Amino acid sequence: MIKVEMNDFELKLDIYSPVKEIADFIRDDIIQNLHQSKDIDGNAVEGLKPSTIKQKKHSKVFFRTGELYRSIISYMQNKNTAIVTVAKRRLEATQYLCEGTDKMPKREFFGIGKKLKSKLDELVNTKTKVNGR
Repeated sequence: MIKVEMNDFELKLDIYSPVKEIADFIRDDIIQNLHQSKDIDGNAVEGLKPSTIKQKKHSKVFFRTGELYRSIISYMQNKNTAIVTVAKRRLEATQYLCEGTDKMPKREFFGIGKKLKSKLDELVNTKTKVNGR
C-alpha cells in the first residue's frame, strides 16, 4: 500500500508492503476451496467414487483427517517475501491430489487460478490511500 499525506503542499509517501496479508489471503482462498471441494478456478472437482465414499464414510473430496486443511501455511521468508506452501508432511498427498493418477482424476487445488488472480488484482489496485481516502 502507498500512503500519501499532503500537508502545506508537501506530499509524504509511505510505502507499506502488504505481502503477508496477500499471502494469508491466498492461503485462506486455497483452504476455502478445499472445504468446498473446488479447484483453483473455483470449479467443483470430480466427486469421489462410491467405493471411496464407502471407505471414508463421507463424500468430502479433500477431507480424511483434516490434516491437509491445516497444512496450507503462509509465512514471511524475509522482509519483502512471503511464502504460501504445503507443510512437508502433506507434500506427497498434495502432489498426488493435484496431478492425479491412473485411477484418480486430477484435482488441482493448490495455486492461483483465474478467480483468485482477479481478486488479487482488485486487492492490489485498491491499496493506495491519500489522506485517509
